[in-house]
Amino acid sequence: MMLECPICDAAINVKNPQEGDIVTCKECDTEFELVQFDDEWDLLEVGEEDWEENEDL
Repeated sequence: MMLECPICDAAINVKNPQEGDIVTCKECDTEFELVQFDDEWDLLEVGEEDWEENEDL
């Protein structure tokens, strides 16, 4: 499966994707966590806090 890096737009090849896997973009060295919404895969930058978790603060 190919995904696009949201930072530098490089192609990231993911074999056997599993929710929660960490992948690294070879172009910009940014780490991402694989997340699945419905039937679509997306990349969430590791280290970014989920804004929904901070909503109650």
